[in-house]
Amino acid sequence: MPLESRRDFKAKGGITMVFNKQDSRYALAWDADVIALAERAHGEFPDQPLLGTDIVRDADTGKLWVIECNPRGVA
Repeated sequence: MPLESRRDFKAKGGITMVFNKQDSRYALAWDADVIALAERAHGEFPDQPLLGTDIVRDADTGKLWVIECNPRGVA
């Protein structure tokens, strides 16, 4: 469900996402702009065969941000 602004997160039922939370749910997304940014971020780590890349989208501007890259795809 898209957010109208960053303040809508809790109002629309948003929850904090952490990998070890029992009731968290995740889904794969195939947004071309997110994948392109992840590929560019991965290019900065040419010696790492796999990265877990955390990307967020600003709810107000739509701008994407890489907030973390984890080698070997783990936190």
